[in-house]
Amino acid sequence: MAIKPDRVEIAILGAGPAALSAAIVLRQSGVNVTVIGQPRQGQFGIGESIPGATRRIFQRLGLGEVEAFLGAENVRRCSANLSSWGHADWDAQDSIRNPEGGGWHILRRDFDQRLLQFAARIGVDIRQARLTELQDNGATYRLYAKTKQGETTIDAPFLIDATGRQAWLVRRLAGAPKSYSQQFAVLAWMNSPDTDKDNATRIKAVENGWWYSARLPKGSRVVAFQGLPETVQAYYKSPDQFLCALSDSELLPKACQPISLIAPLQTSDASVKLAPKIAGPRWLAIGDAAQSFDPLSAQGLYFSFYSAISGAEAAIDVRSNPENAREVMADYCRKVADVFQTNQAARSLFYAQENRFPNSPYWQAQKGWEFQFAEAI
Repeated sequence: MAIKPDRVEIAILGAGPAALSAAIVLRQSGVNVTVIGQPRQGQFGIGESIPGATRRIFQRLGLGEVEAFLGAENVRRCSANLSSWGHADWDAQDSIRNPEGGGWHILRRDFDQRLLQFAARIGVDIRQARLTELQDNGATYRLYAKTKQGETTIDAPFLIDATGRQAWLVRRLAGAPKSYSQQFAVLAWMNSPDTDKDNATRIKAVENGWWYSARLPKGSRVVAFQGLPETVQAYYKSPDQFLCALSDSELLPKACQPISLIAPLQTSDASVKLAPKIAGPRWLAIGDAAQSFDPLSAQGLYFSFYSAISGAEAAIDVRSNPENAREVMADYCRKVADVFQTNQAARSLFYAQENRFPNSPYWQAQKGWEFQFAEAI
């Protein structure tokens, strides 16, 4: 016997911050919305930095103040950005110069869980499931997914892809995203001893890539190395080699010693990616499914919020005025294109400032990329 599909007005694919933020905006506008995806697994995850401008995002979503929403124990204010880039000395940019503040370092698992709980509390239908198949039936999409209880089927006239770099829907409707840089990351979570009082974000360029670190809440610190795949793979396979390279880099203040890992190393694609299309008359992509930034920008999570809100507002407009779908989607694409082009211009400028390693394969690979944004729809 065939399973009768559940019909919803809008289905959002994914269960991360982009998916949940879009769902919150839609639900607050009275839309019957379903989120389909698998929440983050494991104790630690990447994406632990949010800028001061997130305060405006939180107000738009009805979440209140950042520290009140997350709990004071789950956030740590970022006091400054320290960078050793283009020269061996450290440059400091104090947060007091930023009218919106220096932002926060968070524990992503706790953050995602609280956002999920808020969405559920206001009536968002959340299905923890793995997507398996998509059918386009003309005016309606049919989604097939597997849950712990079995299979589920959902019909929706409008879809939002918030599946991150996987870009599950984009790949099926528009093709695979294109990489515009060659870069991977290996990430570590380690103890933060009581002597570690550093609340700055630290970035340091070295010959084969660059290092990043931030002190997190609850006595931990994240460290990431961005480099070419072969270097990242070597560090991932040998934690001792990773820790030795970290020590040699002199990224961390002496107060961070001794260093010990508190979780297995992780690897991640850290390249810039752009979907061939990010919208059609009955669908759109948000967050990393639309475009993925270089982690140097520290804008990935913020863009997830921004694109989620803009995408949800576009979906509401299409729902109210379907005859204007193309115009609405074109406007959404222009907004995302502006963000992408601005971000990449800043990226190119910043990488061009590092000229100490002219023969380094890594630094050669980061320069000279040309970007072309896709047609609107």
